Amino acid sequence: MTVIYPLASSYLFGKIALAVLLLAILSAAAIVGRASRPYELMGWLWFLGTLVPVIGILQVGAQNMADRYTYIPSIGLFIAVCWGAHDASRRWRYGRPAVIVVAMATLLALAANTRVQLNYWRNSDTLLRHALAIDPGNIIAHRTYGAYLRDAGRLEESRMQCQRVVEIASTYAMGYTFLARTLMLENKQDDAIATLRTGLKFKPGMTVARCDLAAALFSTGRWREAETELETGLAYDATDPDLHCLLAMDTAMQGHFLRAEQQCAEALRLAPAFPTVHVELAQILAAQRKTAGAIAEYRRALKLQPDLPAALNELAWILATSADPKFRNGAEAASMAARACELTRNWEALGTLAAACAEAGRFDQAVSLAQRAHDVAVANGDTNAALQNLELKKTYQARQPFYDRDPSPPFRGTCPPSVHAIR
Repeated sequence: MTVIYPLASSYLFGKIALAVLLLAILSAAAIVGRASRPYELMGWLWFLGTLVPVIGILQVGAQNMADRYTYIPSIGLFIAVCWGAHDASRRWRYGRPAVIVVAMATLLALAANTRVQLNYWRNSDTLLRHALAIDPGNIIAHRTYGAYLRDAGRLEESRMQCQRVVEIASTYAMGYTFLARTLMLENKQDDAIATLRTGLKFKPGMTVARCDLAAALFSTGRWREAETELETGLAYDATDPDLHCLLAMDTAMQGHFLRAEQQCAEALRLAPAFPTVHVELAQILAAQRKTAGAIAEYRRALKLQPDLPAALNELAWILATSADPKFRNGAEAASMAARACELTRNWEALGTLAAACAEAGRFDQAVSLAQRAHDVAVANGDTNAALQNLELKKTYQARQPFYDRDPSPPFRGTCPPSVHAIR
């Protein structure tokens, strides 16, 4: 037993013939004995009838079969066995005690085997290692284990598992996507780009890979190449919101804000409940000093996901530092920034909370928070942020809030999470 049985690419004729023969023999036996043993026919028909929805006439998912598919069908077999055992026990003097002993022994054996199986289901690590021990060629288990290891920060092991996927199935396009995601986390962007391009040769219309390729190109500043990849993806599927969302970010980074707004609008039309698109649109509007529109988009994002750190932090920054007093609200900014700090503990959220406290007149607290933001930035190797927070600390020490008077702040886009995220 294993967690997943991958779809077989081919089947041996001998196995098919043997299965058909066994099916015919058991069906014939049930029909012949229906007068004296009607439970056999009833149980057998139950078994066959309830198997029909799950035998792959209409394929669902990537599994060839599944242990859970036998839960209801097995009831028919149990009926045939139990009624048959009852019949047999009546023909033998010690039949009833024998049936009881056999039944108890069977239940004990099943309980022992259940205990063994439960050990495999302790966590994803034990479950997937068990699946690979049973079938080392199980590419779904390899890729899923690779994703688990990636999320656990065990990047080298993850890369080895994902590499095994493409070694076993060199034309399996999704395998290259899983491998590339680990390579990106290892800061091997060029390798990730090459890997994704290889996968797209086998499945050019796979928009998940196209989005990942664009993200990898973003990380190296290759905005025009990323734009080309995203436009190619849209030629295959113009209804994919991820492609529109990433193209909006790409064009905004190049300063083409009108097109970026149009792409965000299309992404929201296709996926209206996707909060990070609202955040991206808000960033685009803020970069053009369309403050009222940016605030409205941040609030829409928070209505969909109240604990979205980016929306909390960036809206709080506007409410605390806007050069226009009609947009400022120090108390609300402080509340949002405090929640962002609880969720992230990064220097950006601390710096925003410091600015919000200053706007609310809590300068001593603002000074302390600016120092903490500086310390966290230093610990993370971000010297520019550390220096910025020291300058802000001086402003707060002078009992002055900070107001952002930059007439054209840069667009600070970040790759939003996918609508159709894969493991």
